[in-house]
Amino acid sequence: MGILRMRDQALTDAKKREQFDNAFEGVITGLETIRTAAKTVVQLYSSHSERVARGETARIVGGSVFIDENIDPELRKQTEIVISTAGRVVKDKMQEVLRLLNVDIGFFYKKPSTFANGIAALKQQNASLANYLELARAKWSERLRNCRDALEHGTWKLPRVGHVADSASVRAIEPMVDGQPVTQFVTQMADRVCCFVEEMCAHALQARMPDGISITEIPLAERKPEIVERFQPALAGGGMPIWIVSYHDSKFEDT
Repeated sequence: MGILRMRDQALTDAKKREQFDNAFEGVITGLETIRTAAKTVVQLYSSHSERVARGETARIVGGSVFIDENIDPELRKQTEIVISTAGRVVKDKMQEVLRLLNVDIGFFYKKPSTFANGIAALKQQNASLANYLELARAKWSERLRNCRDALEHGTWKLPRVGHVADSASVRAIEPMVDGQPVTQFVTQMADRVCCFVEEMCAHALQARMPDGISITEIPLAERKPEIVERFQPALAGGGMPIWIVSYHDSKFEDT
């Protein structure tokens, strides 16, 4: 809601506003897909692991482990949805939105040398945005890109859920993505992409606000539960702290 209110302030031209809305709709649709798939991965694996531990879907016969349900196809499908959709939102959908707001971060998606040159140039114009993009790439976006490339090139797929005998019961072993348990990976990526979308849109719209107008961040404790809004317009120099884009590791819901 905050993004849309800022859009109203920053884009006074009806045609520009319609172009932004069309592009932003693609982003929001992608985010909904990512979050739904990530939740499905967590629920699917957690439920399976609990049923296995209770002996409802697992048996030990003559020292061998037998599993009565197979979640691997659906777990793999939902994980791939998270990776592929997150990659499209970050690289394709967001670039379209940002270009409409006169922000070009094409170097963010390029090889290391091009990225380094782009960051160096951006630091001369907008150090806060440069630092944000530098940390975003180092902490998660490069991982996402590598996973998406491996998936699309057919060089990687989610391993099967493992199962081992643990005393008289069976224990499930969670498959890994880039050295991280799959439930943690998809949850973290969904969270990082949501933060990236909100903060990059807010920063780009902030730069297009009318003279004397900027944006401020509403403190978490002061936000109304019925209005999911993090940012609101503020008078520049009017006493409210002006928001500056900066990287953080806080969860989307806690930001």
